[in-house]
Amino acid sequence: MAKNEIVSNAGPLINLSVMKNFDLLKRLFEKAYIPDAVYEEIVIGKNKPGEKEVEHALKEGWLLKHAMKINWLFKACLERYTSEKLRQLYCRGSCKSTE
Repeated sequence: MAKNEIVSNAGPLINLSVMKNFDLLKRLFEKAYIPDAVYEEIVIGKNKPGEKEVEHALKEGWLLKHAMKINWLFKACLERYTSEKLRQLYCRGSCKSTE
């Protein structure tokens, strides 16, 4: 990925569409990538804000769908990090670590 590229989830795309500023992405970045799941969330049978904008940007070629693959090590680290953060929120410092 070059310096002037970004990966986005659905939230920013939907919000920029609602604010009528979807073209801001095109002005700021040469390329923008969205995972297939983001495309499906916005476009496929949902009638969500951003549907037309995403389809148009894909046709123009500056927005690209990308199949994201998460390897097992990253997933394990993410799950551990998430569970540790949830434990910290629940315990608020009063629980002892299990390690």
